Amino acid sequence: WEGKELEDVAREKPVRVAVDPARFGSDHTAMAIVQGPIVRELVTWQHADTMETTGRIIHELRERKLDPRSTTIVIDEVGLGAGVFDRLKEQGCTGVVAFNGGRTALRVDKFANRRAETFWNVRRLLEEGKVAIPRDAKLWDELCATRWSPNSKGQVALEAKDDLKDRLGRSPDRADAVSMALDSRPLPGKWYPVRVVY
Repeated sequence: WEGKELEDVAREKPVRVAVDPARFGSDHTAMAIVQGPIVRELVTWQHADTMETTGRIIHELRERKLDPRSTTIVIDEVGLGAGVFDRLKEQGCTGVVAFNGGRTALRVDKFANRRAETFWNVRRLLEEGKVAIPRDAKLWDELCATRWSPNSKGQVALEAKDDLKDRLGRSPDRADAVSMALDSRPLPGKWYPVRVVY
């Protein structure tokens, strides 16, 4: 698809965001803002606890004139993400959705888990020219560096995250957020059509 076609598709689509939370240390919290087939923006920050991260998510949404109470917010619930998820719910964010990459894939015949399935979906969209992503060198590095192989069941399995982190020298925070945001699975919660101009 050409850029104009992607914009035409995206224009009336609801906005959703996905957040891969980090806490202290070298990892970043990454927040991908997506409208239809376009990753509009990637926002990252470091050294924030779960309460600060929750507040930052709400702040970033409001800065873009998005209502945190109704916007779909996908949170990686593994580890400290569970605290962010719970706090967003407590703050009245009705569209918050938990994501766990280790859970069973929708296509169990093809994928080892949800993380492999969502990354494969990004690969397919990119190959078919059906998605636009920001010119972010770190995002591109993370997507290109992610390796897969068939497991003993013949399913697509991604390499261990620690192995990827060792090769990259950092956690693939941006790629994780983008893959969750572009997840094609129907999500619970209300979706509100929002037109956003960037």
